[in-house]
Amino acid sequence: MADLSKTFAALKALFATNTEGDISAQDLRDFVESVFQYGGIQMRVSDTPTAGQTIGTGYEKITQFTAGEDVSGSDISVSAANDNITVARAGIYAIHCSLSFSGSNNSTWDGSVFIDGVDADTIGFVRKLSSAGDVGSATAFGIHSVAAGEVLDYRVKADAAAKNFTLQSGMFFIFRVG
Repeated sequence: MADLSKTFAALKALFATNTEGDISAQDLRDFVESVFQYGGIQMRVSDTPTAGQTIGTGYEKITQFTAGEDVSGSDISVSAANDNITVARAGIYAIHCSLSFSGSNNSTWDGSVFIDGVDADTIGFVRKLSSAGDVGSATAFGIHSVAAGEVLDYRVKADAAAKNFTLQSGMFFIFRVG
């Protein structure tokens, strides 16, 4: 029998009836298939950074990710080529982005998760780079509801027009939690 991804209501109903210890091995496999869904995109530390992107005061998608991270199950697909993650099944997702970047001196950077082109406005960071040559890190983490078919990407904006943003390493990762 194939492993099935079930709703949490179906899983709760199944496990609630286990007073006699009758949860089968297949039930447990379905549980794992339903819950432990994850995937992400990254730029590895060993990858060579590109020349960067010119970023202004409006959010721009980071287009410097170089690899798709491992993906479990079929509820998440990743595309380093498109710098995004697509969710096939609605749910609650833990979303994490950790970036190491350089850029124009004396610049303040804001980052945020976008879902289907809309700022989620709950998973972001603010980071200032003071001098030319600085490499700063920033991390953002949060829990967000994502609908089936929605596409997630990570975007940054600067405090002024025509600033340079160069991703040195980083990852953008989601994990289904509900």
